[in-house]
Amino acid sequence: MLLKDYYSEKTTDLTRWFISDCIYQIRSKNFVKEYLDIVSNGTFGRNRQMIVLLLGKLKEESAIPTLIDLLEDCLLYTSDAADEARSV
Repeated sequence: MLLKDYYSEKTTDLTRWFISDCIYQIRSKNFVKEYLDIVSNGTFGRNRQMIVLLLGKLKEESAIPTLIDLLEDCLLYTSDAADEARSV
């Protein structure tokens, strides 16, 4: 449900940020593919930050290439997530 609402064009930025924070707090590894899709989609802008941090917190090795690709995205805190992931 949260991911469906996140992707909805009707969802406001503030709501999308709230959804990201909820997803971060839940910390489920069941949706890593969806998380990677979200953080790779620049149209979500800063609303991706909590998902990026989540990927690092989950220590999901499959996320490392994506996090590296995002290092130059000045809207995200990818270096913090990459540091978390490296401590696997």
